[in-house]
Amino acid sequence: MEIAQNEKDYGTYYTLSTFDDFNFTPSKSEIPTDDKKYLPIFAVGGIDETRMFCITARPLKMIPEAIKYYGLSSIDDYDGMKDKIVGIIKRKKVDGEKINEYHCVEYKLKEIVMPHMYSLSYAVVECLETNETMDINIDRVTIPSLIQIKTLPY
Repeated sequence: MEIAQNEKDYGTYYTLSTFDDFNFTPSKSEIPTDDKKYLPIFAVGGIDETRMFCITARPLKMIPEAIKYYGLSSIDDYDGMKDKIVGIIKRKKVDGEKINEYHCVEYKLKEIVMPHMYSLSYAVVECLETNETMDINIDRVTIPSLIQIKTLPY
């Protein structure tokens, strides 16, 4: 879990998933580095903002990087996300078996279901190649390209 206080009055937000421990291997997607990472689009607000003790019961909000990347109007502009291209972090398959290697695959976001509660929310996405739709855990939805992260100068 990462905690961030951002600059544009978006408030405190907590990202509940990071992909730092994932083994990304070469494919169509880029491989993260120490200073460039795949960032989840969705996070939750702080206790002072939501008045909810349980972090997974809090409503979704978009991180500032996602708002900038997609040109959205607010932290909860879910309608503005419809039909946008998002990244989904998936395990690779070899001979039909999932292996411990990951990549970021692009999908079209169709809907965000139950954004009022993080633990119940999920995304409906459409495959760009087959037009097949599927439900995806909200934790796996990312900005589809690597984002430069701020590092501490020490």
